[in-house]
Amino acid sequence: MRVRSLLLAVLAAGVFALPTGAHHVISEVYDIGRTITVEGRVDRVGYRDPHSFLHLRVHGGADGNHTWSVELEGAAKLHQLGVDRETLRPGDRVTVCGNPGRDAGQYRLLMLTLARPSDGLAVRRMPMANQRECDSLSARGAG
Repeated sequence: MRVRSLLLAVLAAGVFALPTGAHHVISEVYDIGRTITVEGRVDRVGYRDPHSFLHLRVHGGADGNHTWSVELEGAAKLHQLGVDRETLRPGDRVTVCGNPGRDAGQYRLLMLTLARPSDGLAVRRMPMANQRECDSLSARGAG
């Protein structure tokens, strides 16, 4: 009986550790003290929980052409904000302001605001404590 209880305790600990192990601490991945703005065309969108991702093709600029991986809210939260699987489509031109990844070579961005000028779509993520915000949806290079 004692072995069985110990086995159950170990299994329970493993099950509860899975969700947190797969999750990252935002401030370890992103510089929440800075914001940047990128403009480009949507390449693809991964709409899921716990985080959705937008892959954005950015052409030109000081550092050339790159595909940025933009971390969005999860699908459930995006739905609450009025964004669903059909909202963002490949080819859409968008402007995203957010916190850049700590490793500049990875071209990662934690979205704070997203705007699609063609129809006025504007999405704003609620900032965390100590997280620098974008000045506006049309903010350019706040930094």
